[in-house]
Amino acid sequence: FVTDYARRDEAFENELKFAVGFPDEKKELAAVKEQIKIAVRAGTHRGYIDWRGCDNICAKLDELLEYAQKRLERGYLNSAYQVIDTVLQKAMYLASYADSSNGSVTQTVGFAEELLQAVCDKAAETADKRLQNKFFEKLLRLAKKKCFNGWSENVYTILRIAAKVADKKSAVKLMSFLDTMRTQNSSDYDNVCSKFVIIELTEKLEGHDAARKLLYEDLTQDDFRREAYNWAMTEKDWPEAIRLCQDKLSQMTETFEKSKWLERMANACKSGGERGLLEETLKELVLCGQTEYYDQYKSLLQEDGTWEQEYPAFRDSWYTKLFPSQSMPLLIKENETALLMDAAEKNPSSIVDYGKFLVKVYPQRVYCLFKKLINSEEKRAQNRQDYRRICMLTKKLHELGGTVLALEVLDQLSQKYPHRPAMQEEIQKARSKIVCSAEKP
Repeated sequence: FVTDYARRDEAFENELKFAVGFPDEKKELAAVKEQIKIAVRAGTHRGYIDWRGCDNICAKLDELLEYAQKRLERGYLNSAYQVIDTVLQKAMYLASYADSSNGSVTQTVGFAEELLQAVCDKAAETADKRLQNKFFEKLLRLAKKKCFNGWSENVYTILRIAAKVADKKSAVKLMSFLDTMRTQNSSDYDNVCSKFVIIELTEKLEGHDAARKLLYEDLTQDDFRREAYNWAMTEKDWPEAIRLCQDKLSQMTETFEKSKWLERMANACKSGGERGLLEETLKELVLCGQTEYYDQYKSLLQEDGTWEQEYPAFRDSWYTKLFPSQSMPLLIKENETALLMDAAEKNPSSIVDYGKFLVKVYPQRVYCLFKKLINSEEKRAQNRQDYRRICMLTKKLHELGGTVLALEVLDQLSQKYPHRPAMQEEIQKARSKIVCSAEKP
């Protein structure tokens, strides 16, 4: 019944074949191209592909990549490759000519490159040199396609994948193509990417030790140091991973990049069982503003029985060094109400979020802060949106028990600005809600 229906309905036949696989790779490729053509036609409006159309096309491309992934898992490398190649070219076309601002193209291209890598890894595992050479030639042709013009990052990614299936003969072609690229683009970025291709090629032809030596030639470049760290973590060489982080951290002052290397070091310490160094690293991460590591650090010190002893000095450090938006949640976590109140007074706008934690202990100081904040907002209020913001603050004040003060503030504003009808309307709405709420039992 199913096969009979498939013969009468071409669309259903293709859907069925995509579910179970095509018996013929040429027919498979034709069906893939037709699916893409239909998706592009549906996503194009008046000759242009907007972000919605681009997202819909990428959704179809992702479906085809998932099909290719299933073919790869079943061992059909040629089938998987031709689908991935076709999808990747169309995705690069979208990157150049469609509105890809929503990020769907980047996701599709990344997925396609991962699958290309998987296909070549499978090919490299085999002893079939002809198959490896076949994929190498296909990848080199793919890298030269016009759709990659202006997208050198993706070209280098393809070349790194190609290096995994290269031999000494094909390596000459790869190096020749690299030389051409470096002649056209001689920036530091291109030099780094080019060297990564050479490192991959060296590992394939001369072994891991030779590639490692090449990688370690210039660890002043963050890209190479990160790769060396990744190698060390993969090889479970925890001391080396820690050393690479420590060397980099000793040269750094900029907080954001420093936190990235501290995170890497924490991972290496955790994997290598370096508990003391892990505690120091987590502490430094918190002081760099990465407060999500606070609980981990606290837990380790509690296990050691040293938290109560270390906490006062640690609290003083992060309270001084961190921005209020970072330190105030920690103050709540540790029930440091007095310090939280002081921080709120230094940053009046924070009382909107933290007033509920403070009002039971410092009601008058909280109410004064709200009044100060309302006065500040009033001075720069120019439109209805600003008036609503002011009235929202009075309602918040009411919710925290400052009903009398909230109504007084609204009365003062009403008297002060009688010729602002929009403000009068918003004040009346706020007053009605506050009075109605106050009258409820």
